[in-house]
Amino acid sequence: MRSPISPWARAQVPPTGHVITANTGGADPRVGYSHYDAGGERHRQQHHELRAPEGGRSGSASSVSAAQASVTQQGLVVAVPADGGAGGQLFVHDRTVADATHVGSAGESPRMIRCSEQVCIVTNSGSNNATVFTWNGAATVANITNVAVGNVPQGVDIKKTGANYVAVVANASAGTVNVVVLNASAGVVSNTTVTLTGCANPRSVSHVPGTDTYAVACTIDNKIVVRAL
Repeated sequence: MRSPISPWARAQVPPTGHVITANTGGADPRVGYSHYDAGGERHRQQHHELRAPEGGRSGSASSVSAAQASVTQQGLVVAVPADGGAGGQLFVHDRTVADATHVGSAGESPRMIRCSEQVCIVTNSGSNNATVFTWNGAATVANITNVAVGNVPQGVDIKKTGANYVAVVANASAGTVNVVVLNASAGVVSNTTVTLTGCANPRSVSHVPGTDTYAVACTIDNKIVVRAL
């Protein structure tokens, strides 16, 4: 029997007022999420097994290992399976049915996915880049491209700022973050590398609500650093 994943391991509250969390790979293919209503009040938590077609594309259903996922109010989820270093894949999954729909490719060993409105970003720890794309909240994913970041990218957060979207990627081995500004079509406006002095092995990052700062967890130094965008 599979053990449940923590629903609070990695969480994001997107503009729709929902939270999505998932495990970061391994043998357990389940995606866990907490569903929130528009007022922010939690009304259910669930764990679902993400299933993709055999071979990742077509055929009978088989389980895949999901690195991270993002959900909409309708329950459709974009998921990135972690597959031991081979090229990651993007799937749209309707939690009411068993099969997922393949919609594109990510880089190697995807670790986390975050979306702000229609713009999404995935960190790929095996290929030292991030996959960016647009998602209409249903079955359409478009404008998929890869953006170079630092060594072994792990955590990522993204928020809308004016007409653009600002993503911050934590690069664990490099001891840096990349601040990637994207437009509404997921095109790269700028990509800046920031060295985090005194922050070894940064793995998790989050925008600080209501500010132009972000917080980074430094796992070896056992501390959190806050930096301005």
